[in-house]
Amino acid sequence: MTTNVNQQVSEAIRQQISAALSAKIDPGFTVIRYPSGFAYVLQYGASAYYNPATLELIDQLVVSNGDGTADIAGSRFSSRYCDILNASTFNVSTADAKAQDAANREFSKASDDLVKQFEKDLGRIRKQQLQGKDGRTIDKILFVEQYIEEHYVGAGKSWPISLTGLETKFSGWSLKAQNMRRSMKLQQDAMNLLSQASQNVKAPDQQNGGMQTGPTDWVPAYKGLPDVTDLATSITSGTPQMNVTLEFDNTGNNTMKMQVDNQSIGPITPSMLQFSISAQDGSQQRSAEDLWTAASRVIMDIDYCGVTLVSSHPQDIADDLSTGWYSQNVISQLAQKTGQDVTGFQLQSSLFDAGTLFGKGKTFARVKTFVISDDPTITLWFYGINKSDVDQKFSVQSKAELTVGGIAAFGTKTTQYQVNSVQDDGAAVKVVIMPDTSQSAALPEKQRAHVIGGVLDFPS
Repeated sequence: MTTNVNQQVSEAIRQQISAALSAKIDPGFTVIRYPSGFAYVLQYGASAYYNPATLELIDQLVVSNGDGTADIAGSRFSSRYCDILNASTFNVSTADAKAQDAANREFSKASDDLVKQFEKDLGRIRKQQLQGKDGRTIDKILFVEQYIEEHYVGAGKSWPISLTGLETKFSGWSLKAQNMRRSMKLQQDAMNLLSQASQNVKAPDQQNGGMQTGPTDWVPAYKGLPDVTDLATSITSGTPQMNVTLEFDNTGNNTMKMQVDNQSIGPITPSMLQFSISAQDGSQQRSAEDLWTAASRVIMDIDYCGVTLVSSHPQDIADDLSTGWYSQNVISQLAQKTGQDVTGFQLQSSLFDAGTLFGKGKTFARVKTFVISDDPTITLWFYGINKSDVDQKFSVQSKAELTVGGIAAFGTKTTQYQVNSVQDDGAAVKVVIMPDTSQSAALPEKQRAHVIGGVLDFPS
């Protein structure tokens, strides 16, 4: 379909979702055609392992097509995040670097002055006094700091009047030392964050908060997922329901007038629609596209039941870096500061470009809220053609596949569809296509829900 058609169909579906759920869905909803479906049994088995198929899907990168539709990219969001971290560094601006150099020189001078004052007031520091507890030699300034902490500051004792000069110099030195150490710690903590977050993605386990998908298998964790029972119940409950109606009127000259839920889309051509439908008995495959072009009018009703929102978010890395892996602060700085002479996280590798990675419509994106349902039922009304023409294409219980451009696909992958009925109601020939329940997955972890679309997240 054209960009405009896809956008209007996507918006019509979003409105139906809002009505069905009695709530306004977050901005950013887009239709996602994903025939593999959503593995809605989140945990299963005696060990309650997480379903790897579910976690793989919510951890997928997504590609926005810019027309109200999006595609699952086939590669992991967490892996791309890890690659981004490995291509990043903590940059210190020219101005901050100069200020640091000046502060370091001042600290060095203050250290020399403090040592001189100490030796003037308390005697020369002997070589044997510079032997640390571990046997290593320490600097004079460290010895002075330890001595003062032990005898005065840390001991809670008052300074004698005779050491007023030493007290004054130590106070000034301490302030400079705190500032210098704070600056050094900031940079070291930043690099530790990049390193540990990357490690927690590459090697998730119980200790760093990973989610277990098998006896020895772990994946990076996500938070905000629904309760296991609630999710399965919502999908199979039959409610809430929603309906999307597509209407096509042949106007001749290879053009059609299209409406979605009574909203006029305007004239389109068959090539814009990219409509395909087929039915199969045994090894015989029959195309039914010509039915659509031969009919004066076609109405397609898509009935969704058990419409459900499934939201998730990457597990934020803990302040102590022990668990989790995601840092929005890092991503925001990479997006805003890369290439500038400012202090903060920046991309340093030519492998990535911040301008193409971050922001709406860019490549670093995921689905933060999936909109899923039980497998829908599709009803087609063909006007202006005979039932015998339809019977040549369809027979009850024959396998059916239906694709509507980038909007939806049924029976093409995980869930098989079949023709449930073909009826002539006088005005039109009605064809009902439903999921083949006899082909339902026996294993809970393989059960799938239909993906309608989702709300996209473009971290920046």
